[in-house]
Amino acid sequence: MRKLIPAAIILLLCVCLAACNKNIDDEEYYHITEERIPFVARPGSLHDFSDDAAMAVAFVEAVHPNFIVAGRMCMDEYESFRDEYLAATASPMTHTEFTLATQRFLTVFKDGHLSRTFLMIEQLPEDGFVFETTLFQDGGFIENRFLARGDKLFLADDNLAMTETEVLAIGGVSVADIFAVIDYYFGAYNEAGVQRARGRYARYQLMLQLVGADLFIYEERLVVDITIFENGVESVMQAGFTSVHPASYRLPDFITEYDQRRRIIGDDVFYISFRTLIPGADFSYLQDDIRQAIDNGMRNFIIDLRNAPGGDPSIINYVVGAMGATLPGHGKFMRIPYTHREHFEMFYPPPHLWRYFGHLTSEDFVGQDYIYVPRDPGRSFNPNDVFIVALTGERTFSGGTTIAVEIADSGFGKIIGEPSPTAPTGYGWGQHVILPNSRLQIRPHYTFYLRPDINADQDILLPDIHVNEWEALDAALEFFRQAQ
Repeated sequence: MRKLIPAAIILLLCVCLAACNKNIDDEEYYHITEERIPFVARPGSLHDFSDDAAMAVAFVEAVHPNFIVAGRMCMDEYESFRDEYLAATASPMTHTEFTLATQRFLTVFKDGHLSRTFLMIEQLPEDGFVFETTLFQDGGFIENRFLARGDKLFLADDNLAMTETEVLAIGGVSVADIFAVIDYYFGAYNEAGVQRARGRYARYQLMLQLVGADLFIYEERLVVDITIFENGVESVMQAGFTSVHPASYRLPDFITEYDQRRRIIGDDVFYISFRTLIPGADFSYLQDDIRQAIDNGMRNFIIDLRNAPGGDPSIINYVVGAMGATLPGHGKFMRIPYTHREHFEMFYPPPHLWRYFGHLTSEDFVGQDYIYVPRDPGRSFNPNDVFIVALTGERTFSGGTTIAVEIADSGFGKIIGEPSPTAPTGYGWGQHVILPNSRLQIRPHYTFYLRPDINADQDILLPDIHVNEWEALDAALEFFRQAQ
């Protein structure tokens, strides 16, 4: 991987977004108005954020499980990142520089959940809500979609399927240099997470301004030239920008085609689609349908997690339980953070953890380090001889990955699709703090999940059948046909 020398990084930190292209009036292209930006976050103004940096360090040290799980983090490396962060923020800087410095500090945790800071912008009381954005969500986004594969970037079609058109440069900046800056500021669990971040953040207007890409106005709209390589020929295409965030794009056809939560495919496959994993959701109707299918002799199930971005993974127990089965259990280190009433939120466990310590009050946690729950691979139980195929892709994240991992380790399931950007042994259930001067929110997680199968890959969930995610459903149906 090509590395930026320290001087280049320092230069990038000092680049003011307003200076990246003299033809662009930055205020015009901010998607939040000047009145909605806190004073300290307005372009160009210098402020003392040293107290915020100290609080950020204290908070993550009090909350993050890396500090209590032996061998999870090299402490010498952490101390180097921490000291560099505190030294860099000791002098007045712009809000953008402080945000970037904080982003860089957080990469030491290699925690894909902790890869972004959030700017909390408080509205007037009559507005009745809090507007949440991030440094890399303030501007627009290139209309074209990208997919990163290794050190290369490709155009994607409307269904997010990769085309053969390679992107060589954006706004005159090589893809290699863009990737180097993305890698520098955004942590990832594994290689799939790296590719996900590269494909996503290469579209961000503010990222492109940060790396010095040439953005310009053409026919009263913001555009950028993209150098591409297609059919052996290098050429330049022009792309505009959209305000639609990449995480909010229209679901591709390969998912919307099966828009219902569940359906029968053919005569012998029960298909279930998970879009969100919301605690407390009513699954009674789905459970009734599954039980009826089991009574009718159906044993083949597909659980589509290609657009399951996170939430409470325990809801899978309602679904699999209706099949008469039980999945293996993750182990857990649950950090009990030291809390400080003056600055930090008190720690309250989510409902799915009450059985471990829900009867205690926040005062009972002070002075304790963690609660440990061992792996439970022997919990797998499948009296009805069902078989489950889980479909995964780059949007299978957090709780979606936890479900896929338990299916993979159950002994009666397979994974088809692409690797998830979340590690099978990784983090969950966050606690946030808003830094008072910068209004940045950081959200470290206090739970460290342990994959049920200790002998399986702990860093990445590798599919049993690796196909492009838009081909995963067809591959699953073919798997069941061949198994007959």
